[in-house]
Amino acid sequence: MVQFMTMIVVVLLAVTVHEVCHGLAALWLGDDTAYLAGRLTLNPIAHIDIFGSLILPLVLYVGTQGLAT
Repeated sequence: MVQFMTMIVVVLLAVTVHEVCHGLAALWLGDDTAYLAGRLTLNPIAHIDIFGSLILPLVLYVGTQGLAT
C-alpha cells in the first residue's frame, strides 16, 4: 500500500510539473491561454480536467475490465 501511494504522489507531481512546463513554454512563445486559465501553478487541482482526468480513465478501466495489454 505504501508503494502504491508513493507511486501516486510521484506520478501526480511529475504530471503537474510537465503541464506547468508546457504552459510556460507556450507563454514564452506568446500564447497566454494557460496563464489566463490559471494553470501555471504547481497545484495539481488546477490541472484536473473532468473528462480527461476522471471520466475517460474510468470508462477505459471499466470497458477493459481493468486488464492491461
